[in-house]
Amino acid sequence: MGVDFIKANKNEPFFLFISHFDVHVKLDADRDLIDKYLAKEKDPDYASNAVYAAMIEHVDRSVGTLINTIEKMGLADNTVFIFFSDNGGVDNQYANIPLLGGESRDVYPEGHPLRYIATSNAPLRAGKGTLYEGGVRVPLIVRWPGKVKPASKSDAIVSSVDFYPTFLELAREKKPENQVLDGFSLLPALTENKYDPDREIFTHYPVYHHEQPMSALRKGDWKIVENLVSGEFDLYNLRYDVNEMTDLKYSYPDKLQEMKTALKKWQMETRAAMPVPNPEFEPDRRYEWGKHPDRK
Repeated sequence: MGVDFIKANKNEPFFLFISHFDVHVKLDADRDLIDKYLAKEKDPDYASNAVYAAMIEHVDRSVGTLINTIEKMGLADNTVFIFFSDNGGVDNQYANIPLLGGESRDVYPEGHPLRYIATSNAPLRAGKGTLYEGGVRVPLIVRWPGKVKPASKSDAIVSSVDFYPTFLELAREKKPENQVLDGFSLLPALTENKYDPDREIFTHYPVYHHEQPMSALRKGDWKIVENLVSGEFDLYNLRYDVNEMTDLKYSYPDKLQEMKTALKKWQMETRAAMPVPNPEFEPDRRYEWGKHPDRK
């Protein structure tokens, strides 16, 4: 579909967005690819789910096909190619609900741990459905010949809300009247490595999914995480503690108050949605997936 779109629009400016379902649960892939990774030697220090690995190769092939098409059409030098993930991986073991689907159910027998776990975000804490780094720190790769130096890296802290302002600038379009933008154009960071190291980035997830509802603020090396159920705050310095294991709120009370004030101000200004207390919430079952038994 993407290849056909590129060919049909090669003579005019176009925007193509492709959201791969791979890699996502329930895990399933072509059997030949699964067998390829089942045959590989396993490293005990790393996750070794062959179905997951096969799905990653499938995405890699798809991305390669798109890039090859752009190059064959002579569009490579005038195309910005962005590869991005929307969240971290599912890192919890779902003891009651297998993550494998389709023929992949037969790859690992009932009771095998890889039948119930997708991957690991180590050394980052937690994963999808949380606002810890394992849930929100994701890959971002930009290919832009002549503008972005190959194999270069940037320490800029950015967010998916920055894509829209970036695309507006690339298309030389003005922001629609009365529209509020949450993000900033990435072009200075991409082309000149210029960025604000103390920029505030807010993330807000007020739902019961994997973990309890959370709200967070990242500013420079500092990050505050609010549990929207208990009202508790955690404070971390990601420069020295990227895996968020040392809560510094008692060691840096002034920094805690500064970050807390900024987070609450943003929540009020944006009228951020807040969770409704669930008296039937069972913390021990928060990792389960599936249809609620009382729903038809």
